[in-house]
Amino acid sequence: MAKEEYTDPKDYQMGLREGFRIYAWVWRELMGDEGKRAVKILILCLCLGNLISMSIPWMLGKMDSGLRSANSSTVIHFFSGIALVLLMRRIIQYFESHARETMFGEKQGTIDLRTIALFFGLSIGQHLRENDLLSASSLDKGRARANESMGMLPTEGGETLFLLGSSYIALWFISPLAGGVATAMIGLSVAWSIRINRRIVRVTLPYEREFQKINRTQHERLRYVERVKTFGKEQEELAELQRRWNSLIVRDRVFWFWVADQNTLRNILNTCVLLGVLGWSVYRMHRSHSGYSTLLPLFIWMNNIVDNIWRLGNLEHRMNWNLPSIRAMREALSIVPDITDQPNAKDVDDAHGLHYQLQNITHTYHPGMERRAKGETSRLVL
Repeated sequence: MAKEEYTDPKDYQMGLREGFRIYAWVWRELMGDEGKRAVKILILCLCLGNLISMSIPWMLGKMDSGLRSANSSTVIHFFSGIALVLLMRRIIQYFESHARETMFGEKQGTIDLRTIALFFGLSIGQHLRENDLLSASSLDKGRARANESMGMLPTEGGETLFLLGSSYIALWFISPLAGGVATAMIGLSVAWSIRINRRIVRVTLPYEREFQKINRTQHERLRYVERVKTFGKEQEELAELQRRWNSLIVRDRVFWFWVADQNTLRNILNTCVLLGVLGWSVYRMHRSHSGYSTLLPLFIWMNNIVDNIWRLGNLEHRMNWNLPSIRAMREALSIVPDITDQPNAKDVDDAHGLHYQLQNITHTYHPGMERRAKGETSRLVL
């Protein structure tokens, strides 16, 4: 695979803003009110649960100090605190599980139905003119990717960002040195991600278009299977689809192997930084014979930052993978319908239907002679 030149950083920023606009459109146009409410409750539960859980490493450190000094009241005090936190965590998880199930059910139903409603809202002429853009296979793929993304963002995305931010803030309270190192680590990871994603934005779009063409061809062959069978083209069609798929997947896989290698290298560097901070802290505690209670929370919160940087990069990778299909679906469903209802239009009563009423019909039999049928009415019912 030929080496790709990096694009201007503004291209990545524009792509990032476009991604926000596309997912904001999915949230605004395809998500229902009940689903949105469930998402907000779920995010609140995830944040509260992780926030109180952040205190457990600190309390464990204090328990360790109490055990070393044989201070039973300190041990009992912080043991009770841990028990209370775990109980609160289980209560929050009860509401979290209900909100999660509501969200998954509502988003799948509303996204599917809203997509179909927008699809039906276009005229027959538009479906004929925009046949490629309004392909059912492309819409199905975009709808599936939108469902997946709306499931990932509030669960994985919200929780990852909260854990990363809260662990970063907590580190500054127990070790300014660790907080400074974490700042440098996050900054380096963001710069690394921008470098990788600049290339992702450029390379994957042509590949996604080829995937869409293959997907459209597969749907057409399945839809018109009688033609394939009539002309005995089964093996020929399978061979052609296999050839196109193999040609594309090899190029696509080489690129994503490069992305995986870059992420692995970044994670190795972050792990080395984690071990360096931990080793330096152990050395200082050994020299000063104090501060042992901060070792456990320092390691756990620092490890949270390393792990969630990886999770955030993996989430961005998956969101970027879903973006082209959702972009194509939005482009198709954002077409302005040719025929629209007038404002405040009244619904037709199915029981009575529409009718025209003709009154005072005149009949002319000879020039100059006219007779009006007084009091008679002729009615045409449709």
